[in-house]
Amino acid sequence: MVSRRNMLKTGLTAVFGACAVQTASASEVQQKSQNNFDVVILGAGTGGLVTAIEAADLGLKPVVLEKMECSAGNSLYASGGIAAWGTSQQKEEGRNETKESFREDMMKVSEYRADPALVGAYVNHIPEDFEWLKKQGVKFSKIGKKPWPLNYRMHNVDGQGLTGGARLVRYLLEACEKRNIPIIYNTKAIELLTNDAGRVIGVRAQGDLHKTDYFAKDGVVIATGGFSANRELLCRYMGGPLSRLVLRGSPYVTGAHRTGRSAACSYRPVPLRPDR
Repeated sequence: MVSRRNMLKTGLTAVFGACAVQTASASEVQQKSQNNFDVVILGAGTGGLVTAIEAADLGLKPVVLEKMECSAGNSLYASGGIAAWGTSQQKEEGRNETKESFREDMMKVSEYRADPALVGAYVNHIPEDFEWLKKQGVKFSKIGKKPWPLNYRMHNVDGQGLTGGARLVRYLLEACEKRNIPIIYNTKAIELLTNDAGRVIGVRAQGDLHKTDYFAKDGVVIATGGFSANRELLCRYMGGPLSRLVLRGSPYVTGAHRTGRSAACSYRPVPLRPDR
């Protein structure tokens, strides 16, 4: 603001200066109005796109921010298989699966170390979640028998020349387009915005040319994947040997949303002798 003392000292110059300040403030208010959403979602992968669609169907106004020029996460490399029980497709193909056997096998494959609450949430909701995907237009191949535990529960997205995961992302992008959900590419979230009470109210993002603030009335959803392409974080959280594994997914899933001091990896691979 221009103080009264400065106004008196500089005369008309100060008057024009005040007008300039007012204009900038009005522009800032307009920008905030244009960038006001109910939900800001970070990441245009499967998780982020599903969240955006569900938010829109609930009557909310979502926006998706994606750091790459396209949806370039691990979904593109995935087969698109969804393990489920009690689906309409299983019933149509004459395959019976019970909730109890499905849950037991999920616990067994983890040697009973999986979180029972998380497993329970998956088991209880996967039938309806599968039907939700079908309503979005997702098409699945005929269920085939899998090596373990030798039953018919893996529902694979029909890739039609692509990986199932890549085709799934295309289905979800089409669903977002039908709902006019904005997806802003080449825009990387760099900071969460908070109010004086510490509540998250939005995101500051870096675009090609400048930073932009996106405000979220009902919260920010971080759906940016893990850190499978970041060897430093793999070493820190998973151990040295795992950080040396060959990358099997997207090179862009780097855990950029994580913060913290860099940690040097103490693991050094032992060179193999020629006869090994």
